[in-house]
Parts: sequence; C-alpha cells; structure tokens
Amino acid sequence: MIPLASSKPPSSLRANRCSASTTFCIEGFTALRHQISVVKMLSDPQNKYAGFLQFENRNRKWPNRVLKRPPTWLSTDLRDGNQSLINPLTVEQKWEYFQMLVSIGYKEIEVSFPAASQIEFDFTRRLIKTPGAVPDDVRIRGLSPTREDFLARTVEALRGAKRAAICTYICTSDKQLKYQGFTREKAVEQAVRSVRFLRSLTKDDPESASVTHWTLAFGLEAYNEADPEFALLITEAVKEAWGATEEDPLIAVLATSTEVATPNVFADQVELFQASLSEPKKIRISLHPHNDRGCGIATAEMGMLAGAGMVEGCLFGNGERCGNVDLVALALNFFSRGIHPGLDFSNLPQIRERFEKLTGLTISQRAPYAGEFALQAFSGSHQNIIRKGLAWRNEAFERGEQPIWDIPYLPLDPLDLGIPMDQVIRVNSQSGKAAATWILSRRWGLDLPVDLQIDFGRRVQMMCEALAREISHQEVINLFIASYALSSERHGTGNISVSNDGTLENVTGTVNPADGLTIRVNGSGSSIASAVIRGLHFMKEIDVGAEVCHTQQLTSDFDQGKTCALATCTEGEQTAWGYSIDSNARTAQAMAVVAAALHLHRRKLSTLPLKKHGATTRMDAKAAPPQTITKA
Repeated sequence: MIPLASSKPPSSLRANRCSASTTFCIEGFTALRHQISVVKMLSDPQNKYAGFLQFENRNRKWPNRVLKRPPTWLSTDLRDGNQSLINPLTVEQKWEYFQMLVSIGYKEIEVSFPAASQIEFDFTRRLIKTPGAVPDDVRIRGLSPTREDFLARTVEALRGAKRAAICTYICTSDKQLKYQGFTREKAVEQAVRSVRFLRSLTKDDPESASVTHWTLAFGLEAYNEADPEFALLITEAVKEAWGATEEDPLIAVLATSTEVATPNVFADQVELFQASLSEPKKIRISLHPHNDRGCGIATAEMGMLAGAGMVEGCLFGNGERCGNVDLVALALNFFSRGIHPGLDFSNLPQIRERFEKLTGLTISQRAPYAGEFALQAFSGSHQNIIRKGLAWRNEAFERGEQPIWDIPYLPLDPLDLGIPMDQVIRVNSQSGKAAATWILSRRWGLDLPVDLQIDFGRRVQMMCEALAREISHQEVINLFIASYALSSERHGTGNISVSNDGTLENVTGTVNPADGLTIRVNGSGSSIASAVIRGLHFMKEIDVGAEVCHTQQLTSDFDQGKTCALATCTEGEQTAWGYSIDSNARTAQAMAVVAAALHLHRRKLSTLPLKKHGATTRMDAKAAPPQTITKA
C-alpha cells in the first residue's frame, strides 16, 4: 500500500508561519491600540451632524391638555419585537407568547410578517385554524410592504380570521426616498396602487368579506422626518384608495422610525397632521414610537395629548436597536395616576419571567416598574420615609379613611403588581436603622425602641461592610437573634418562674444560653429586672442598672398571642440589650433581662487580657463565644 502524502506542511514551515503570524498580530494589535488611543470625540460635531429639528406649530394646544383615558394598545411583540431577537421565536414560542398577550388583555396584536418566512406564515395559519385561539374581540394584524406579491401572501395567511388588519407601509422621509431611488410622486403612485390591489383581495372580494372584517393600517415610515405636506398628501390618497368611512376608518401609523428630535416636536407634528386632515373622522391616528434617544414613552404620551388614540409597541421596550416604546411602563404610568389602562399586570414578575424565557433577553434592573430595583430602596433615608409613610397609611385605614397612595419613592403599590412588600427594602452598607426596623416589624410585628434601632442598625451596617455585600432579610433576623437573644434559638431555652409575694418580685430557675452551659437565677427585688440582676451570680459584684423598657404583644401568625420583652443592662457608659418571646409576659421580661445581662457580661470578658493557664468552667470567667449568624 502506498502511503498518502501528508497534508500538513513541514514543522519548520509551520513554525515560520506561526512566527510570522504572531509578529503580524502583535504589530497589528500595537497599531490598533495606537489608533484607538489617538481617536478623540469630535470637538465640533455640527460639521458632521444636523442640528435639532425645528417645527413651527402656531396653534399648539396639546401642552394644556391632560391624559384622561388610555389609548387602544397594539402589541407588535410578535413582529417588531421578534425581528429584533438574535434567535427569532419558533412557532411554539410565538404561540405561547400570543397566549400571554391575550391574557394581559391586548385586543390588537400584530402577529406576523407572513411573506418574510414560512414560520411567520405557518404561525398565522395555526392561529386562525385553531378553534378559540383568537378570541372574538381580538384583531390580529399582518405586516407587509407595498408589494403586490407580499400583500397577496399576507391576505392568504390571514384568510378566515374573524377580524384582521393588514399594515402596509412606505417610506415618507426625503432621505429614505432618495436612498431607495424613489420620488414623492412614485411613492404616492405605489402606495395607491398597492392599496387598491389589497382592497380587491379583501373588502371588495365577496367571499373574503363575508368571513373577515378587514381593516387597513397604513404606516408612514420615518414620519417624524417627513415633510408634513407630503405625509398628509399620501395619507389622503391612501384613504381614498381604500374607501375609508367613519365606521371603518383608515389607521394612519405615524412612526418615529428613528428618534431624531425631542418629544415635543413629534407632538407638534401629530397635532398639525390631525388638524390638516380633510375628513378626520375617517382616519384614526396610531403612534409607533422608537427609543433611540430614550424618549419613547415621552413621545407616546405627548403624541396622545396631541390627538392620537392608539399606540403600538412591545412589552418591556423590546424592538430594533434601542427598542420600541415600552408598553408595560406606558400602561403603568396611566395606572399609577388612577387611570386603568385596560391591561392586567397584576402578576408582573411572572410576565417578566415568561418574557425573558421566551426571548432570551434580560430586563434591566432599573427598568420602570418591572426592573428588579424599580420598587426597592437601599438608601437609609429613603427606607425611613417609606416605612413612616406606610405606617401612616395603615393608621389611616384603622381610622376608617381611604387614603390615596402617596408613599414617597414608590410610584405605586408593589402589591398591585404582585410584588411582595418584603422586597421593597434591601439591606446593604448604605442602609440605616429603618431597614432593620422594617424587617423585624414585617416578620414579627415588633416595634423597636429608638435606642435599640440605632444599636441594631449599627450592627447591620458593620455586618454589610465586613461581608462587602447586601445581606438578606433572614440574615438580619439571625443577626438580631445573635446580638440580643439568650441563645441561637429565638425564644431561648430554660425554665424560669416569676412570682410576687405581695412585696417583692421573685425570679428563680435556670436558662441555657449555649450548649453545655447553664445559668441559675435566684433573686428577689422591687421589680422583675432588679430580681434577675440580684439572682445572677456574675452580676452581684458590679453596679448594674437593669430595665424592662418595652413589652409588646406580637401580631405575626407564628407568634400570635405571645409577648416580646426588650430589656437593657447598663454599667457605666456600657449598655447591652436583650430580648425574649414567651406566652407569659412576666416570664418574657425576666428572660429578656437575663439576655441583656449575659450580653453585657460577655462584652466585659471580651476586653479582658487572655490568661495563659487552663480554662475554668465557671460561667463568670468563661470567654464570650463569637457572635455567629445562625438560622432562626
């Protein structure tokens, strides 16, 4: 057998190639790095970029108006949103997405560009052929350019639907016409010819019209950059070609295909467009804002003030480049001002999760309403005023009042969106005592005295700084237990008896603050606090003041009917806190004083110099154990 010749070059040649390639790569990288380092931002960008668009509207009225009702919403998630994804949705994914849109309450849904791909066409046919898939009050829409073959394919895809719309579009800005080799006259001619052709296949076809109620939407691509007189001219021509009526108006889609101006300019354009229509009742204005300048929502809101009654966009602002207008934020802007948008976002976290799963996109943590941080506070001052505002609101309800929602830093009630109130407060090194107070109040219904708020807030901050991260609510609870309880067990362990002989309080029994450790209490005094101090052998030789400073019935489900007692032990300038929970209020007070005394004793021991001889088993000489966070 004759051996085959090797396809690999000799090792020496490979080495030379690698060496040359490496040298080239290094030199190229060095040159590129030098090139990048010398590139600077233009010092005079006006020589490259046009200035702000100016638009004269002498009869401007929209700034004096107030939004009082929501628009008709059209979701273009399955078209504009889908075309902007790295991996467009499959038929099954589009099916699930469509069901989500229907459950939210959308009545106008752009479902496909049927001529673009087989998936788009097949999905549209599946919707129509599946009984009950499209509710009777939902109109589905297909998108097509002004090409007869594409329009015919779109009609074929939508045939048999109860209510269907076709949106066909053409560029209206002079620069787009120029780059596509169109003149204004040619654009009008093509638009009219295409609409007449579409009409012949739909509303003028007896068989088709008997099954489907057809609606035409005509998109003015780049309307915000178009000459207003030309935009009006082509719209009027399309209206006549379609035969629009007051009962079945043409939908004129005014698009900011790429944002180039401030939102007020677009509002002027919309207002002038509507005012110039020869038969305004035969044309319904729909807005199609994009977000290139970050002004999509403002553009939509100002455009509605200017007279538009319909808005097209995507959930969470999905769409080409910087996205279409965010329909979630826009709808909830209405809701937060007391106007129901006609859409249901009461389970917003689930909608967000489903959206991210289907699209592969991640919603910004700072996105309005839907972002993880949108309705949360880290700042101590923000947390404090939120806590006080909610407390005031609860008190108002208890008085029988019905206060409006006006909590600072929370534009609406998180519960209205299905967001638990526990998620509002986050704890990090920037948080103050308000965060800790809030968490204990939410978990146990416990109201901390101001001095304890300060003491515990300091501990929480120290923990966050030591860990260099946010800490969870459970970690805050665990820290409170470790700092003030008798043991890692929240309610402490032991058996204490509190009695009164008519003159003195008597406290006797044992407590077990840690494994293998037992503390005996046997004392009498004018109060429970003094009886405990006198009954603890490691407190007898020092001058300690003790006080039960707070006793409260807890309201949480787990501790319903139990009492929480908070106590202090003070020696000189040192004060230690203790707490205990028990079904017996007097027992809770005694245990809280024991806890405070023990924490004060441990603090004193931690400042003593270490001894070199063997350790003793006596409680009053035992080194304080480290304060660790344990599970509640």
